[in-house]
Amino acid sequence: MELPQVQELMVSWRRMLKAQSVWVVVSDRDVICCWKNAAGLAWRSALWPPDGCRGGVPLQREPMGELLADLLLDCDVDGAQIELLLPVGACNWRVLEGVTLDKLAAANFSYLNPAVSGEIPPGQADYRSYLSLSDCVVEVSTPRQTLQSWIDVIELADLPLRRVTWTLGSAFRATQCLVPLENAHVAWLVKHSESSSPRLILLRDGIPEVDCHLNLDMDLGNQVRQTVDAWTKLSNAFVSVSWVLTAPETEFHLLAEMLQCNGELLDLGIDSAFCPEPLLPDLEPVPLDPLAHLALMGAWQEAH
Repeated sequence: MELPQVQELMVSWRRMLKAQSVWVVVSDRDVICCWKNAAGLAWRSALWPPDGCRGGVPLQREPMGELLADLLLDCDVDGAQIELLLPVGACNWRVLEGVTLDKLAAANFSYLNPAVSGEIPPGQADYRSYLSLSDCVVEVSTPRQTLQSWIDVIELADLPLRRVTWTLGSAFRATQCLVPLENAHVAWLVKHSESSSPRLILLRDGIPEVDCHLNLDMDLGNQVRQTVDAWTKLSNAFVSVSWVLTAPETEFHLLAEMLQCNGELLDLGIDSAFCPEPLLPDLEPVPLDPLAHLALMGAWQEAH
């Protein structure tokens, strides 16, 4: 008979020998796991328990942990080391202008959304991570309590947590690789399955300058035009705006028609650049969420 300590040691040893990264994209609605197998990149998804997660915060950590563990066990994924991508609603971001990562103390703090420019900068209650751009830094802040709740979910699944990033931040990284952002004005309209309202992100020379939520009770086209017009007027010369659309297939064409009236709509071509396949297609009623698809690509690129 093996002692419990010996059994734990053997499990840890097998995990180490078969260690592999599993990217886990979580939202208020579901969890998506992606990993590399013999056939390439595979993914599976599962719905959280009802009211399991709200506003990017897990409310039923134990059943959510059990669901994640059972999902990977059902997929026969051995040695999973989790790379967690936090929900869109779990984090905020802002641009630190004229600063590099080694000179954050001299940062000129500037919120992305002018509507919240008067808010107090994130305090010690927030966990911060950073993305270096050309001549600035993007800071992503997460409430420590929210981050700890997700860490608890992974621990309750009895899985090692290797890394934590943000779904929108990783999707932004992938977008940088797929479309020409340098010396350009790009409007990125994001419609995610966990949010009812689209999100408009405006990028100048690859740097996000505006991030606003659009109101579904108002005309979306007018909101987009007014926001983009106000933004482009900040430039001294006429600028041409290119558009990127990330939205579920059921809403893509309607939103695309709206955007094509405002400028060129760029094709990301993500299906040819990064295309994980569902492990069991019959169990996936809808395609991989486009924002999760982008985020997985960004996380994969960062790891490789």
